[in-house]
Amino acid sequence: MAAAPQCPPGTDLASATAGCVGDVVAGAEDGVSEDDQEDSLGLALPAQEDYYVWSTFPGDAEFAAVIGDADWYPVRVEFWEGNAVTLTAARGDDVQTVTTDENPNNEAGGDLGVALMGLSLVDLAVLLVIGVRAIRYRWLRPGLGLRLAVYALAVGGVGAFVAAVCLVTQPARIVLIMTAAPGVTAGVMLSFCLAVYANWRQQGHYGARRRG
Repeated sequence: MAAAPQCPPGTDLASATAGCVGDVVAGAEDGVSEDDQEDSLGLALPAQEDYYVWSTFPGDAEFAAVIGDADWYPVRVEFWEGNAVTLTAARGDDVQTVTTDENPNNEAGGDLGVALMGLSLVDLAVLLVIGVRAIRYRWLRPGLGLRLAVYALAVGGVGAFVAAVCLVTQPARIVLIMTAAPGVTAGVMLSFCLAVYANWRQQGHYGARRRG
């Protein structure tokens, strides 16, 4: 979409055969409809009587507030390959933009969220196997490495799950989520691992003193 050329004047942007990018000002009718994490908006295209585009997008309270509940409100719609991919509305200096479910960025964010959700479930399965073994033998196998691995798996699984939920509910924020989530997860994981290492060293020194 980013490499697509601008549509020439007179192009029917709503046509599925139009492989270019173009903008048109449409009329939002009856405000934004909310349904769980998804919002939807009916748009009447200009110069096309009784022709509507029904767009759905991740819930955005700021965008809905700009649209309001008026019978008609102007919205700039960006089309690509016949699909409405971006909606922009302004009220004074307040300009809000949302990407629709047909936008490639939203599709990628949702797919990545599902993949991370699967990864977190695999992580949980590994932890359950380790936990069952620990309960059966009443302790984890001795050594620092396994304990660090358990904590790393636990924190990593939680981080992947939280990122997955964020991506599924707000796929348009894929860049923000995938920038923040790895850094936060790595920081928490490092803190836990340092704490485990410090505790392990303390226990080792205590045992050495007792043996002495």
